[in-house]
Amino acid sequence: MLTFDFNRILKARGIENPTKFLIKNGFSPNTASKIVHNRHSSINLVQIEKLCLLLHSTPNDLINWTPNPGESNYENQPLMTLLKSNTAFQLSKVINSIPLNKLSEIEKLINEKLNETNP
Repeated sequence: MLTFDFNRILKARGIENPTKFLIKNGFSPNTASKIVHNRHSSINLVQIEKLCLLLHSTPNDLINWTPNPGESNYENQPLMTLLKSNTAFQLSKVINSIPLNKLSEIEKLINEKLNETNP
């Protein structure tokens, strides 16, 4: 089953008040509430694009795939790329717990890794 998982990316981006963030960025209060609470019956491509631009993501980051129970032949299924782990993003908590003298070293490592993937 394909579902939207907006809260995963909102948390990953450190957005503490997602409804307020979405309203501030042009979504109506009703639409923002539906997105945050996963109560939308449909969402159009213009809104998907807007979310992707705001969250620096792709549609694949917003969509989660859950295989049907009882079926197991999925190892070569392209939808496997949409299978997300249940691990919550806790990066901000991890960063806040790092001693200050280690932060610059970690920042350097992150920048090096990002430069490897984005020359």
